[in-house]
Amino acid sequence: MKYFRMRPFLLALALLVPVARAQINSALLIDPNPDLKFPARNLDVTVPSHSTPLQGVLYLAEGNKPHPTALLLNGAGSEQNTDLAQTLRRAGWNILSVHPRGTAGVPGTYTPATAMEDAEAAYAFLQTNATTYFADPKKIVPLGYSEGATAALSLFAQNPQIPAVVLISLPTPAAPDAPKVAARPVLLFSAEDGSAPQTEALLLAIKPASPHSLHMHMRTDHNYATLRIALQSITVDWLARQFRPER
Repeated sequence: MKYFRMRPFLLALALLVPVARAQINSALLIDPNPDLKFPARNLDVTVPSHSTPLQGVLYLAEGNKPHPTALLLNGAGSEQNTDLAQTLRRAGWNILSVHPRGTAGVPGTYTPATAMEDAEAAYAFLQTNATTYFADPKKIVPLGYSEGATAALSLFAQNPQIPAVVLISLPTPAAPDAPKVAARPVLLFSAEDGSAPQTEALLLAIKPASPHSLHMHMRTDHNYATLRIALQSITVDWLARQFRPER
């Protein structure tokens, strides 16, 4: 029974990722052997941003070696991408998930400018607390969804030391940022939500200087509701090609 359930997924990956081997990343299916001394765990954290405390969740991977760390910047809607955070943690990543001002009950008013300020504050929080949370300060990767993708791209463009970025359903054109990000890897997702044109335009602008960048268009809705496993598998696999987590 399992075999027949897996076959459609393998076919979907083969169609979605013609440049990569169609495979199911073990982080989707297998819990790692527990590290009893330094176990995986969730921590509630407060990120100060312009006098506003941003409440966040830090998904800590097991082990006491420096981990690559994803800064998960969500949008204003209901999708929290917790499944993506959990899968990344099983693959050896830390994840800090935060919401900007004016979303998810956080005080203040949401604007692209304040969202960018909050992303900068979250990035600074990870840099400052890297030793405490076993984070590798040279391997902090913004992962933005919807409006969070706009903030993630701006953060990436303004901080050349950030090694890569993942953008899911970028809602606005990003051509002005292309020269600042062209030499670094970018993973882009779009869906049947109007995000494809600006996503493809950004890829075309950066691809000559960034051969590891990739755009995946998925035939699903803005929440990627029917392709969540594919979204996780492609993200984990692409990040594994850029970084090698230590346990």
